[in-house]
Amino acid sequence: MIERTITQIFPKSVIKSSHPDAEWHSDNILEKISKLEMVKNTGNKTSKDNYVLNDSKFKTLRKAVQTELDLLMSKFYEQEKANLYITQSWFNVSEDDEFHHLHCHTNSIISGTMYLQTVEDDAILFTDQDLYMLRINILPTAKCPEVRLPVTKGDIVLFDSMVFHSVPKAKRKTKRISLSFNTFFTGEIGNKRELTELRL
Repeated sequence: MIERTITQIFPKSVIKSSHPDAEWHSDNILEKISKLEMVKNTGNKTSKDNYVLNDSKFKTLRKAVQTELDLLMSKFYEQEKANLYITQSWFNVSEDDEFHHLHCHTNSIISGTMYLQTVEDDAILFTDQDLYMLRINILPTAKCPEVRLPVTKGDIVLFDSMVFHSVPKAKRKTKRISLSFNTFFTGEIGNKRELTELRL
């Protein structure tokens, strides 16, 4: 008898922190976001400004994101002279029957999403990127491995920037509002003696 098995190896880590009582997802912040110019994205809308965390109006959001990035560096990276800094950042707005297309973030190390207003049964969907590439080129009807991560207002999710992710279409009575961001290293990474040093 022939037996075939699938073994999942080397999983990607996704870090979620919850801040249900934080000031950064207050009505005041939502009002400031509502005044920004939004442009059409694939399936939903995004802020025309894609460096929103450089705006002093959103300094509480920037501080919260940077705190999470600093904790990530201190706990998981063995690079004492390196930090992660925020590069681009933008707001996403999804309304009734809208979605966020499947994508990843190039030119970034860690990407993340901060949830400012969520809807019932909200989530972010992560898709195996290797099989996704196979599916779109060869097997258009194949089902790729997916992981649905529930999210709620006040959550911050950090993940490897090259992991494919999306937000499925849903019936929404209120707007789904989130902040997305990319990062890169600053400082020194690698090892001088091993000829892998990179000064950034």
